[in-house]
Amino acid sequence: MDKIDLTDKSYAMIFSANIWHKADQEAGRNVLLLVDDKGKWDAYTTYLLDRANVNWTKDGLYLSDYKYEYFINNEGTIQKAERTTELLDATAQDGSSVDEENGVWSWFDVGFSDDGYDTRLTYQNKDKRTEKIVEGVYSHLFTAGTELYGVTSSFDLPNGINKGGQFGLVKFVGEELTPTVLSSYPLPTPEMDVALVSQQVAQKGDTIHVIGEAESEGETIQTNLMKWNLNDGEFELDRIAVPTDHFSGEISVYSYYTDQDALIGNDLYWFNERAELMKTSIDTNQTDLIQSYDVDIQDEMFYTARFVGDQIHMMVNDTTWGNSSDSAGTKMRLIKTSVKSPETYTTVEISKGDKLSQLFSSASLTPTQNSFAVRPIHVD
Repeated sequence: MDKIDLTDKSYAMIFSANIWHKADQEAGRNVLLLVDDKGKWDAYTTYLLDRANVNWTKDGLYLSDYKYEYFINNEGTIQKAERTTELLDATAQDGSSVDEENGVWSWFDVGFSDDGYDTRLTYQNKDKRTEKIVEGVYSHLFTAGTELYGVTSSFDLPNGINKGGQFGLVKFVGEELTPTVLSSYPLPTPEMDVALVSQQVAQKGDTIHVIGEAESEGETIQTNLMKWNLNDGEFELDRIAVPTDHFSGEISVYSYYTDQDALIGNDLYWFNERAELMKTSIDTNQTDLIQSYDVDIQDEMFYTARFVGDQIHMMVNDTTWGNSSDSAGTKMRLIKTSVKSPETYTTVEISKGDKLSQLFSSASLTPTQNSFAVRPIHVD
């Protein structure tokens, strides 16, 4: 296919499956949904890519699979760039971020190599594309301006980047995107695992603010506000909320809200694991519950939210993954609200739930951390 019609589409979602070996990769397919404001959708399949991401800028739609990087411009023309890495290298996309020039950065965990541990970075901006393999293990990455930064994982490696019991800030420098260590700190507590960060990222001045679940507190996950200074990597942490008890035991709720422009003045907005809108002051770190949106927490359900300007768009699947082929079909809905009036919201049901169930018949076909994108025409 060389072209698709994006004329009336406002939302994109991509669903992917785990890749365990080459046979899965070659036989599996991802599903891309393009949805309009009334909940009607068109579906397309791509090659498989574990934890695939989708991003929508003013220039068009960006997505990936194990074989190609795609750019679909506003006229619907599809451009494909074939990957240069081996098929089974970097087949999981761990995140992506749009920079201030509407370029899309993505990162893929390659794993251990002969020289240490590698991460694959790609950059797309319309016709421009870069792909590099860099050293190091990173719990999450983010963009600031046009630069890419990473928070290192606590691995004991001889690469000068990763140290056991420590994490720090790295900047990727120059055309080769060389990892340059800005700082390194002992983990605030032995239990802290920054790989669990949900990557709600906002920048003010020279400071990046990250809200995420990053520490174990018994059977719950502690939600923290982490602050990184981009000049010297100085780090601050404040424990702002402890999740409710549905995170313990057998129930897991999957929430994804990555790299949003959700900082209004000095208030950073975010969603907790119950799909409740929260607000944290970056001055005082006081955190308040702002609004609930009638999301009934179930075993292995998902929701995903995007902040675009003043608007908030949230996609909720009220059907658990294990019941996605239920006779009633997959029950998904779009909730639309705003930061200015969060108590007022509208709900749009996603149509043809029975056909969605057929598309998602594989139990492992699920959304991931950056699988929901909103067309920028929604910006006021």
